[in-house]
Amino acid sequence: MKVAFILRKPECNLGIMYIAAAIKHEAESRVFIEAYEKDLYESIDMYGPDIVAFPTFTGEYEQLLEINNSIRKRRKVFSIFGGPHPTFHRDLIHEEGVDAICRGEGELPMLELVRALKNGDDYFGIQNLCFKTEKGEIIRNDPRDLVEDIDSFKFPDRSIYSSYFHVKGFKNNIMKRVISGRGCPFNCSYCFNDALKKIYHKKGRYVRIRSVKNVIEEVVALKEESGPTDFSFVDDIFGIKPEWFDEFSTQYTRKINKPFSCLIHLNYLTDRYISSLKKTGCKLVCMGIETGDETYRKTLLRRNYSNRKIHETAKLLHKYGINFFALNMLLLPGETLKMALKTLKVNMRCRPFASEAFIFQPFPGTELASYAEMNNYYDGSTVSIPETLFVDSVLKNPAKKTIMRLFYLFQFTVRFRFLYPLTRILIHLPFDRLYKRIYQHYKDEVRRHHVFDLCKVEGKLSFVDFLWSFIRPSKQENFLSVADREDPQERVGGMLAKENLRTRAESQA
Repeated sequence: MKVAFILRKPECNLGIMYIAAAIKHEAESRVFIEAYEKDLYESIDMYGPDIVAFPTFTGEYEQLLEINNSIRKRRKVFSIFGGPHPTFHRDLIHEEGVDAICRGEGELPMLELVRALKNGDDYFGIQNLCFKTEKGEIIRNDPRDLVEDIDSFKFPDRSIYSSYFHVKGFKNNIMKRVISGRGCPFNCSYCFNDALKKIYHKKGRYVRIRSVKNVIEEVVALKEESGPTDFSFVDDIFGIKPEWFDEFSTQYTRKINKPFSCLIHLNYLTDRYISSLKKTGCKLVCMGIETGDETYRKTLLRRNYSNRKIHETAKLLHKYGINFFALNMLLLPGETLKMALKTLKVNMRCRPFASEAFIFQPFPGTELASYAEMNNYYDGSTVSIPETLFVDSVLKNPAKKTIMRLFYLFQFTVRFRFLYPLTRILIHLPFDRLYKRIYQHYKDEVRRHHVFDLCKVEGKLSFVDFLWSFIRPSKQENFLSVADREDPQERVGGMLAKENLRTRAESQA
């Protein structure tokens, strides 16, 4: 029995690595990345899968359906779609060529499905899965109880990506990413966690954390196997239990002693916690500012912290010498230019190592998407949602053009704050192609200088260096520089380069 996980672009997907580990004794697994294959279909034919599995995000499902139908014209396979989109948009099961969808966590459902297909047994009653019979009948099964002891899951099988380890930076990125827990205690209105809690209502404890011993064993194994330059903990919120983090800090310092990055919620960033992060070797934290408008943040986004809290936390991070990546959203439902400029100014005042703005997308299942639809900012169609958070907004907004220009100049202006008066003028001028070029070139330069080694985050790109590189770009283009452009076929390495930012994008899906 062989399973092929199909991806369109490079991404470090821990979910499919956990599934591959769960089914390892029943089936062989491999990842196929369209962007890296000369002929995706020829490569799949040579592998000869029995099951093709598609991790599916809203915005790309139509392209994945086309790939699936092309595969099925060439060979007989069982096609299953999982991930955020089918979890919250069950109607995907009605699409041509879709045999099943998986909603929620996939390790146990996939293991049971593989065993059933392998042994010729009935599989239509497997929990978490929805099926379409040969007669077109739809069978929807309820989700199972959540696995409380997540130490029971095997370590992610990273070998399924090994065909692409020769690509610059790819293996190091795959080997450094670790998740120490599942779930988030907060209920942010734009996030999948809030929606997933409703699916798993009364199905067990949603927030689950691995034991320190289990996490350290995985990190030690990764360190010995490939020696990553650093580690990236991609939990929704890292170290939410103080006693857990105290034990982790002791063990990590003694057995690993390598720099690491993590995502953290502002409400957890106390003086004591930041001090402990520093002692343990944390070089970079990613934290969400989201919007500079306090009222909007607290009421519509359900992020309960003030601008004063943001500024105080930034001061503490600077005090202890921990760099931070500020995460934001623009073109939120009903956002005005004044609100968007507030977001920019809050970021400028914090002086982050880097700052990223995402364009809000109304992903199905989230409350903010429902709010956007009910208030006529959005027609409710998932087809129009783009596959990245960096292209365009599907929401109606009279200030859309101006805010989009601000989006392109956002991180550039946060870094070079003296340009703020000029940015205020430029956003009203139609030099969009120039703004897009500045946006992409700045991201490329930050990645080229800092992205793969946390030790490099100490220095910042100077304005003179950026200006010179903008005027005289290198003739030898780095593979990262094609990330996030509007042509999906050009995205060869972008999502890998984002490190923790990929997790952020997933959490909005």
